[in-house]
Amino acid sequence: MCKFSHTRLPSFHPFHPFGAPSSIADFMVQGGDPTGTGRGGTSIYGHPFADELTPALRFTGAGILAMANSGPNTNGSQFFLTLAPTPFLDRKHTIFGRVSDGLGVVQRLGSVGVDAQDRPREEVKILKAVAVPAEAESEAS
Repeated sequence: MCKFSHTRLPSFHPFHPFGAPSSIADFMVQGGDPTGTGRGGTSIYGHPFADELTPALRFTGAGILAMANSGPNTNGSQFFLTLAPTPFLDRKHTIFGRVSDGLGVVQRLGSVGVDAQDRPREEVKILKAVAVPAEAESEAS
């Protein structure tokens, strides 16, 4: 389960592979490229969109969900989940969620065997993703 801090959420495709995923131990796991090349994927707008940087949101630990990019304002469909604190990414990537339940699954993704390009040796798929707005989770507690 993941709490989201933005109202515009990326679409996750159940039973669809991560798409050219990568996993770098003690750093992050990345996915969201439907072309499988590591360079593809467009945003829901059909073009790259601007960063939405919120100073209060920081890469403080494992389970932070953010947009991958190749520089300022180049967000497409690729995203990543952190496996550890990564403060050097603060104010460089749009953070839009945090894993609130199931962090062990994220950690297992980070321990999958990878090749020389940091791509998993075996196919990795998202089978289910549950988005819970941060406000809704707070109200339910």
